[in-house]
Amino acid sequence: MRPPGTDATPFGFAAKARLPPTAIGLALLDAAAYSLHVFSEFDRERRRIEEALHDGVQQDLAATLGALELARELLDADPAAARSELEDLAAQVEAALERVRALARSVYPSILPARGLTDALRSLDVEAADLERYPLEVEEAVYFSCAALRSRASRARVWSDGATLRLELLDVAAVEDIQLSQARERIAAVGGQLDLSAGGVSASVPLR
Repeated sequence: MRPPGTDATPFGFAAKARLPPTAIGLALLDAAAYSLHVFSEFDRERRRIEEALHDGVQQDLAATLGALELARELLDADPAAARSELEDLAAQVEAALERVRALARSVYPSILPARGLTDALRSLDVEAADLERYPLEVEEAVYFSCAALRSRASRARVWSDGATLRLELLDVAAVEDIQLSQARERIAAVGGQLDLSAGGVSASVPLR
């Protein structure tokens, strides 16, 4: 319970702690900016998932239903053609399942919280060395940055030198686009820095 007359506003706490009002004001602005950044990130992710479901999964299901209907019509009149149609359909369904699995991995990889960054990165064909468990927001930033950029690189690796977590992607096309921008924002959100050079992408995240 606060004593009577206590100013419970941030500026009141700042005065009690003998902090200049400008300091707490800047902190509030930073917090507001971070909230807007997080909201923007979530909104972009929501739109990406919606587009993947509409343009990918929905189209796959529609094609599957069409193929099943055709196979049903052929079943009595031309069993051989129906069998061929079903064989083609099996391959289509397997490809559709792989696209769904890929979408699920991009939404959130269950391996990350369960087994940590090392195993999660190796599932992306990223070399990982000397890694431990880190705060989840750090692991997420590194994982999703690698997931976004790995297909562009000839080689990718993540390692720790004790005080810093480092990421390197070699032979990455030097193109500033939404994926690179999002990766840079993810790394910056956990106090790190991501740089693009002619040789590739490098990033560092302080651990202390």
